[in-house]
Amino acid sequence: MEAIHVEPEVSPVIKVLCVDDHRLMREGIVRIIGFDEGVQVVAEGGTGEEAVERFLQHRPDVTLMDLQLRGMNGLQAIRTIRSLQPDARIVVLTMYEGDETIYDALEAGAVGYLLKDSVPGDLIRVIREVHAGLRHRTAAVRVERVDQHHTGFFRQRHPRDEVSGGAPPLATTTGADGISRVLRTC
Repeated sequence: MEAIHVEPEVSPVIKVLCVDDHRLMREGIVRIIGFDEGVQVVAEGGTGEEAVERFLQHRPDVTLMDLQLRGMNGLQAIRTIRSLQPDARIVVLTMYEGDETIYDALEAGAVGYLLKDSVPGDLIRVIREVHAGLRHRTAAVRVERVDQHHTGFFRQRHPRDEVSGGAPPLATTTGADGISRVLRTC
């Protein structure tokens, strides 16, 4: 008698955990994802503690994580989740591309970020890309990573940092040759 090889059942639906402290934002994301049959929100949370709890309970394929949460913040939640499951795929939701905490989140293990003012199609595309094992970053973050490779620092301190309390804003431009560059404004 010959052995029969049976492939393990793979769910065709990408399971998503959505964590944001604004209920309206969460409900909007759930609604957008609801239009795609291949992606499903399996849980939601509004705090970092809920993010960790729901992650452990539902084991989503992709987690969408706001960083500004009550209690345990999103950065702490990312670190906790990644310590429990190192291959967790977490995408940061943020309002501002130049947000310094994005870099901290990427260093903590997030695999990408998405601006909250992105078009709905971008949300689904990023979820699918991250689920497929790709990292999602904008040109500004990619250039910062190249800078880290060449200088040995993730973020270079700017003389204005001590005066302003933070790094100057970043702007991304594309030259005629199509190469993105980051410009620091002074």
